[in-house]
Formats: sequence, structure tokens, C-alpha cells
Amino acid sequence: MDPRTCRASRIELDADALRHNVLALTGLLPRSSGIMAVVKANAYGHGVRQVAPLLAEIGVSYFAVATLSEALEIRTLGVDTPILVLGPVDADCLPDAQAQGIAVTVFDPAFVPRLRTSLKSSLPRLKVHVKVDTGMHRWGIAQEEEVVDVLRVLREVPKVEVEGIYTHLARADEPDVDDAERQHERFARLLARLDAEGLTPPLRHVNNSAGFVRFPDRSYELVRLGISLYGVPPSPRIASSFAFLRPVLRLAAPIAQLHLLAPGETAGYGGGFEARRPTRLAVVPLGYGDGIFRALGGGRGEALVRGRRVPIVGRVSMDALFVDVTDVPEASVGDSVVFLGTQGTESISPWEVADRLGTIAYEVLTQLGPRLARVLRG
Repeated sequence: MDPRTCRASRIELDADALRHNVLALTGLLPRSSGIMAVVKANAYGHGVRQVAPLLAEIGVSYFAVATLSEALEIRTLGVDTPILVLGPVDADCLPDAQAQGIAVTVFDPAFVPRLRTSLKSSLPRLKVHVKVDTGMHRWGIAQEEEVVDVLRVLREVPKVEVEGIYTHLARADEPDVDDAERQHERFARLLARLDAEGLTPPLRHVNNSAGFVRFPDRSYELVRLGISLYGVPPSPRIASSFAFLRPVLRLAAPIAQLHLLAPGETAGYGGGFEARRPTRLAVVPLGYGDGIFRALGGGRGEALVRGRRVPIVGRVSMDALFVDVTDVPEASVGDSVVFLGTQGTESISPWEVADRLGTIAYEVLTQLGPRLARVLRG
């Protein structure tokens, strides 16, 4: 038994919602395009060990991760769907990618000589995707001539198969799509030259979740979908475009103890909460060690108890926090407290929490810690 399942504070994953999201998004794609499911950072906090096998079963075309270790973990799950590593890979580890059929990204011409010296002749060919910098200025080869030269050289490297070419949109989730349009146009111009010279790899991909809904006609062979697969819009500004999706994740923990405080009594480290009226405090075994931001204490954050909103009060500890259930008099030990997801008619989304913290939903989700069991239902 996984010892984490003995803890009632957990993440519940709705398998039916994930299936719905993949099928709904697939239905919007051109027939010639497939989904590259982005499952980096523990599948955006959802749990790659639970999510990746289900996505493979549903039939996504490809996986994308940030690191080789993430890709190798997926292989230990018995998943043989192709995987692309988006980030850097140490040259000494390239034989591991070869052996496991994992594609890597070439985003710097200086990486090509390392391929020559690191690959093993006894192992299968290593698939690579070339990353083009069209304006993000993160990973990628910016100069067109360098891209062309790299593709030519890679063709001559033994044990290398150039499978793909891609770029990444920096501002596709903004109301003004001019910048994303320019990136698309720059990539298209490059592809036209590569076509003319017979250098275009078989797989091309540009769109992320935001780009997919803004530029559906430029889906190429693959679209890289991450946060939208999990039923979360990439930005509140374009949330209406993703209204058909269903959230996959629900974070809940039980009330473990109740305290009745008189006015003036305090609770928690530093007396972080002081009762100003007769108060019922519920202690919940969840804290910043699990990814509940400490800044949500002091009434800044909320949770759901019996379908009603209650404030998170006092200081969030590493392993526990308080919610004020004075206005939910029927609240009892064992009741479920929901921090992300739906209870009754109320919901708390990752973007709501992010707004309270001045951050983004991606950070809220990826901070959910490994102590929390991920339980797949449906």
C-alpha cells in the first residue's frame, strides 16, 4: 500500500473529466493534427503516475516533459507513447534517452558536437526536435541561417533522426495577438525555406493551449497542450474559450479537530489568530508542506465546508491550518474541507487562489506537494 493513501488529505482526480477534456480538444483539431500532452512538473501538480497512463490509454500522440528524469519516470510506468524533453539534457545522459526511445531538443548549435561524441552505436537512433527562437528568447536558435545549418549537420550525425521542429509562443494568452502572430509568421517563413531545401522535419509544432484557441488553423502536426488538458484555462482573460472543459483536480482534507475560542483567545504560532467573537475553529491537516501557501492565512484565502465558504485564519503551518467555521454551526470532525474544486454549488479554482496571491494558476498547481496522495476516480 502507498503510505500516502493512509492520509485523508489528498488530491482527487476525475478521470472522466480528463477523458472529456482530451476528446473535446481533439474534436477541435484538424484531422492531420494530434495532441502533445505536456505532463512536466508532475503533470502540473496533478500526478504524472496517475495522469500519464490514462492519457496514453485515451490516445494522445506524444508527451512533453521538461527534464529527462521526468521522461524516464513515465517509461517506468509501462507507457511507450513518444516523449519529447523540452529542456536541456546532459550529454552523458543521452544514451539513456536513446535506450528508452525519448526525443530530446536541440536549441543550441553547440549541442550538436556533444551528440556526435555521446551517442552509443549499439543503441537505437536518437530522435531530436530543433527548437527555434521566434521571439520568446528563452530556449531556441534565433538566426535562420543557424537553424538551416544545424538541420544540415544533424542529417550527417550517426544515430540521430531529426523528427521535429518547433517554437514557443510568448504572449498567446494576451488580448492583443499581434506578437503571437509575428512569431507564427516568422516560423512559417522559416518552414517555407526548409521546404524549398528539403530540410523540413516531419513533425512541426507551435501552439500551446492559448495559441491553439487563437490560431487553430496553424496546428501543424502537433499542438502542445498542458494546463487546458486539466480543465484549467491558461489565462482568465481567455477563460470563455475554455468553458467547455471540466476541472480534473480537487484538493480536500478533513476537519481533524474543533476548538471553541472565547473573545480575546488566540490560536496558532505567534497567536496569529485572535477571536473577536465566540469562535469555532476547525483544524485541518494540510499546510505549506503540502503546497498551501503561507500567505493564504490571515483570512486571505478561503475553503469550502458543507458547500459554504469559510476563511483560512491565523498562520498556515507546515502541516496544519485553521478555518473559521463559526458560521457553519453544523460543521463536524471528519467533514471534508475543499481548497481547490467544487463542493455543493460553490467552487474554488486555481485562478481564484492565484489572484489572491498575486501569482498564476500554474504556480498554485505545481506547488502541490508529494505528501499528498493522488487518487484517480472514474
